Amino acid sequence: DSCFVLKQSGAFGVFDGVGGWAEEGVDPAEYSEKFAEKSAESAMRGTRDPVQIMTDAHASTQVIGSCTACIAVLQNGGVLEIANLGDAGAMVARSGECIYRTASQQHEFNLPYQLGWEKVYPEGDKPSAADRVEVKLKDGDALVLGSDGLWDNVPHDEIAALCAKHDGDAEACAEAIATLAFGYSCDPEYDSPFTQEARKVSD
Repeated sequence: DSCFVLKQSGAFGVFDGVGGWAEEGVDPAEYSEKFAEKSAESAMRGTRDPVQIMTDAHASTQVIGSCTACIAVLQNGGVLEIANLGDAGAMVARSGECIYRTASQQHEFNLPYQLGWEKVYPEGDKPSAADRVEVKLKDGDALVLGSDGLWDNVPHDEIAALCAKHDGDAEACAEAIATLAFGYSCDPEYDSPFTQEARKVSD
């Protein structure tokens, strides 16, 4: 996973390199890391449209690989614009409840939409395929961005509860969420959100 956080710009993004590239001898992290870098550069140049940020990064990330992407930009008036492509994603928590969450984009189960260098991966998806949404925020709302490593393991209501528990302390909240996700991922008896979805597909 890679990310960028631009507090002064109110722009944030998370990107997850697709692990299947490792079978071809490619480090899956390289593409997502470069994509995060190029996304941040676009935002720092003043781009406020999250799909345009994604488009700029897609055009200038010229390394082998692919990634999923979720970019959020806080606009004037407390409006959060989110662009999500693939199975990374975002949620907004308010008073211990999840009031919004992005939907996972998948061509089929466990095959997410993904962005790649068109020269070597022409079958990849386009930034224009990203889901775009606006969420009106209130004081005290918490924005959580994560890759499928989070969403596959932790239900959204548990994440919202942790946001309420660590209200105002983003670092402590992030550490608590990551610790919970890791713990669940190591528990062979845990009925994770991913396992539940897999069961629906197989039924």
